[in-house]
Amino acid sequence: MDTISAETRRVPSRHGFPSPARVLSKLRGLFVRRASPGEALLAAGIRPVPPGEFLQEHILAPRRLTAAAAAGAMGLETAAVERVLQGGRVGQEMAESLAKFTGMSAGFWLNLQASADLVARVRA
Repeated sequence: MDTISAETRRVPSRHGFPSPARVLSKLRGLFVRRASPGEALLAAGIRPVPPGEFLQEHILAPRRLTAAAAAGAMGLETAAVERVLQGGRVGQEMAESLAKFTGMSAGFWLNLQASADLVARVRA
């Protein structure tokens, strides 16, 4: 049963994201044909944020920290943090270091990586 009115469907999102009604309609179609989670994210217009991009834009840049400063605070080599910032994968050890540094859980960082991996597999 569709409880979303036709008027709601036409309202664009003020943030440039697809409207919730549009996302739901696309997701319904994907689940009927058993799409992969990565396909569902792409079809809904959702672009997962890779861990390195999140780290740069939401942690380092607002605090005016460099990769070297972050690496020093985490007790890692600068090259390890720079790899993540350049799109490298975040594994368990790096996720735990990022968790201690940011106060966010290791699971948060691993979930960011998993979402990025799902979409990368669909695009490949």
